[in-house]
Amino acid sequence: MSEPKQDPIWLRWNFIAHFADNELSRLIGIVPLVGYLILFSDPIIENFSLSLFAGASDSEESPFILDGLAKLRLVFFGSLFVFSSNVLFRVLVPNCIQQSRDMQEFSERVVSNFSHTDIKEIELKCRDKDHIIRTDIKSYIESNNPLNFRDPITSGSQDTKMLLRNHEIRIRLLAREYWASENNSRKLARVVTLFLALGGFVMLSIPSIDIIQAVIRDLLSL
Repeated sequence: MSEPKQDPIWLRWNFIAHFADNELSRLIGIVPLVGYLILFSDPIIENFSLSLFAGASDSEESPFILDGLAKLRLVFFGSLFVFSSNVLFRVLVPNCIQQSRDMQEFSERVVSNFSHTDIKEIELKCRDKDHIIRTDIKSYIESNNPLNFRDPITSGSQDTKMLLRNHEIRIRLLAREYWASENNSRKLARVVTLFLALGGFVMLSIPSIDIIQAVIRDLLSL
């Protein structure tokens, strides 16, 4: 067993949730549907103009860096990226991360609500020979408990209350280790989800920045 090893904070599921699983990312899902109708409607495109926002008429030189169609495309594809990241997150994020966004909260849920069978599943995963240690559980248990890290605690009585009474500290440590392990699982999915979310928000911000700079330039020219 190696020393505790985790991916960078910005590449863990609970961090990615800030971008891919929030109210905004869920609401943005309706934008691609509306945007599709706009982008493929020639009459709307022909009459679309944002010049009035900057105090300029269509006959004057546009104060914008990007034209209206480019902005629409950025909003459309940006929204599509963000929505896709939200769908991927919800489908692929481990259940324990969806339920609890930090290991302490998950640890409390385990000792409060989990059955003997649930705790046994957590223990079996953490004791697997291919398991990568994510917390300091191994050194803590072996320095404070005569039991070896790999020795099972759920193989005896099926009474959950007795199990918790005898091994609550270790169960909490196992819960934290399990949560940390799941938080670092499915790396490719995490990378893709984060890329879609950040890329989408960047694309969505560009039209707003363009409008802001045009309005500011107009105000400075007064």
